[in-house]
Amino acid sequence: MNAHAAPVQLSRWDSQFFGLSVARCFVRQPEDVNPALQWSLAHGVRLLITRCDAADTAAIHQMESAGFLLMDTFVRYRFDLRSKPVPAAGELAVRPFRPGDVSAIREVAASAFQGYIGHFHSDLRLDRARCDQLYVEWAANSCQEKRLADEVLVAELDGHVVAFATLKALTTSVAEGSLFGVHANAQGHGIYRALIAHSLEWCRIKGKEVMEVDSQVNNYSVQRVWQRLGYEIYASGHTFHRWLS
Repeated sequence: MNAHAAPVQLSRWDSQFFGLSVARCFVRQPEDVNPALQWSLAHGVRLLITRCDAADTAAIHQMESAGFLLMDTFVRYRFDLRSKPVPAAGELAVRPFRPGDVSAIREVAASAFQGYIGHFHSDLRLDRARCDQLYVEWAANSCQEKRLADEVLVAELDGHVVAFATLKALTTSVAEGSLFGVHANAQGHGIYRALIAHSLEWCRIKGKEVMEVDSQVNNYSVQRVWQRLGYEIYASGHTFHRWLS
């Protein structure tokens, strides 16, 4: 690839999970597409996952011409801790996870993401049950691998873990809420809102200026929570898949 092309990176976790070589890149201009494909072919990649800004029509058309298929559209929100106070979290018990919580976190993830539609689920070449399991493994591995999460919070109801949040520092000033899950039997009690508030407090304690979150554009319920708490939308984009064999 030339020095100006978008970098393509092999995704070790995705590759191990699906048992095939997966790579990712962010397409910033139409000229990124062909070099990304060439690099992927040269490195034995079977599935290339790309993202682009929703407004970049030229890049979108170039990917469509090159055989990429749209898998999802996402929106990204941010909360500015420099200008807004952290919302009150309420009385729900939220704490950092303990090693003994991992099995409960797995159970919560299996319940919370049953029937969820992300970009992996939208790809008909990937097994649907395996895609469901991806979120379970992501949540569990976040408790053990710093590259996935710097902190995992859990929420308890009547002494049982019913929800979790994984948090990751992106830069010295920005953190991300990567994955949130609430058990289906515990939804409707304001638990997700409390997790978001506690996540913001974690960011504040860690000296972060901004917390970011994202989800599919049609995931309206979480966006309503974000908006009520003071998050503001600032970006949107598309996810494409391109199979190379």
